[in-house]
Amino acid sequence: MKGEEANFQTGLDALAKIANVYLNIHIKQRNSQLAAMRNVTLTAFDGPHPAGNVGVQINHIDPVVKGETVWTLDPQAVLFIGRLFNTGRVDFTRTVAVTGSEVLHPAYCKLQVGALLTSVFAGNVTRGKELRYISGNPLTGKQVSPNGFLGAFHNQLTVIPEGDDIHEMLGWIMPRFKQFSANRSYFSWLMGKKEYTLDARVKGGERHMIMSGEYDKVFPMDILPEFLIKAIIAGDIDRMEAWGYTKWLPRTSPFANLSAPRRWSCSTLSVPGLTGFALRWHNLISTN
Repeated sequence: MKGEEANFQTGLDALAKIANVYLNIHIKQRNSQLAAMRNVTLTAFDGPHPAGNVGVQINHIDPVVKGETVWTLDPQAVLFIGRLFNTGRVDFTRTVAVTGSEVLHPAYCKLQVGALLTSVFAGNVTRGKELRYISGNPLTGKQVSPNGFLGAFHNQLTVIPEGDDIHEMLGWIMPRFKQFSANRSYFSWLMGKKEYTLDARVKGGERHMIMSGEYDKVFPMDILPEFLIKAIIAGDIDRMEAWGYTKWLPRTSPFANLSAPRRWSCSTLSVPGLTGFALRWHNLISTN
């Protein structure tokens, strides 16, 4: 964003011509140029991840209700619009963070949307082990090959160990002093706060859903996620609506995927549920 404040303001001005624009910033940015942007309703947020997630922010500012449509853009997409109006040229250049435990030199780089990633990773990752390349972050990104392409909506690239070269005997009962556990299943929590190198292993298989309250600990919205998930699995649209489905987007629940013992993705589950929810209301509107 630095150095492109004029393009950002132009993008906001263009969007303000067609809809009300809400600009959400971190509370530490209140004295920055972002706080001085015009034609927007400004809201400042604070707190740990996912406080910066737009779905969580919408839920706290003005929750989506039945029949409403809310469109969101990330700041770099607003820059695309601003550049177009200021220069007359389409410029899809993004600032992308190259991150992960297996990246030798983490840095920011300028890439076009859909850019080939070969030159980004070449000579900049650990050799001698299997790696997982991700367009996006480890919680919500998409797996790509080292010769893959940057996703249209991603501003981060991540490289972590694949983990398929690690074999543990009776791993489920080992003390594991160096591995992370959200539920203190390992002895690592006795070592105090520390950084962990996480790999791509699932470490378990799909299990039946037990009402354990694990999702309640990590869901950022004031809903009952386990009841909602059961309604989605059953395809019960009425109960989905009653349990707050309109407040839930796939990217708002990454920690539920990480910490739950069931080993299936809440984010993936929400997509067919959302499709069924939308189809029902489309059919109701079409027949009335």
